[in-house]
Amino acid sequence: MIRMNFCHMGVCVPLLLCGTGIIFPTPSQAQTYTIVDLGTLGGTQSEALALNNLGQVVGASRPTGDGNWHAFLWSGGVMTDLHICGGTESAARGINDSGMIVGQANGIGGAAYSAFLIDSNGCTILPELSANTTLAGDINNSGVIVGWSNPAPQNRKAVRWVNQVLEQLSSPGQAVAVRVNSAGQISGWIGNELVATACLWSSGGVRTDLPGLGGGGFAAGHDISDSGWVVGETTNANAQQRAFLWTPAGGTVDLGTLGGSTGDAIAVNSSAV
Repeated sequence: MIRMNFCHMGVCVPLLLCGTGIIFPTPSQAQTYTIVDLGTLGGTQSEALALNNLGQVVGASRPTGDGNWHAFLWSGGVMTDLHICGGTESAARGINDSGMIVGQANGIGGAAYSAFLIDSNGCTILPELSANTTLAGDINNSGVIVGWSNPAPQNRKAVRWVNQVLEQLSSPGQAVAVRVNSAGQISGWIGNELVATACLWSSGGVRTDLPGLGGGGFAAGHDISDSGWVVGETTNANAQQRAFLWTPAGGTVDLGTLGGSTGDAIAVNSSAV
């Protein structure tokens, strides 16, 4: 496995969730799964980027006769076009259990990409550090949104929105906030796409840099459980990409591989599995 970045609409971020289907465990045998094709908005492509505890899925798809990506919500077997914020293209990247959806759209108000929130009030374009590139990647059940904003080229800053008010998270340079748990803790990384450190921000905004496995390459916290466990990727002393689990009590643990030399942990659930 190589380091997996998801590049969509010209924006590349560490992999969240992607694919054209959703996997459900079968009731009789938890270790087997059923893959369901979520379909498209009429075209030939779709990407599933996130889901909530109600089984609702958000992502992006190309509609019939339109080569541009549109954000979608899939719920109850029906895919709904959410391209309601304006711009040329859009993608939905996060959804909470109340059905509040976040993502990004391009070409709005002079910005390359703008972060949005879709809820019962319609579409709201979220505040940004400048009219360049801003992405909202996750939202928790309290409505805290995390992502990044790029006030200048190659200068991403990790941010969060609380009650739609923008706050830049502490970092010595570039940083990306990836996921937020129910307690408001945030996983992400600081650095660049070649050399970076996985990190955790507390609900109060205090950053903790997570120890790696002895390498000096790229590391990122891709997800965080409600108990504060972080999973992601890091580099070991042999310069190999490895999946890791970090816990407050046990520190960083190499999760191993399926027999090869590399790995990457993308998600962890509320049971820290």
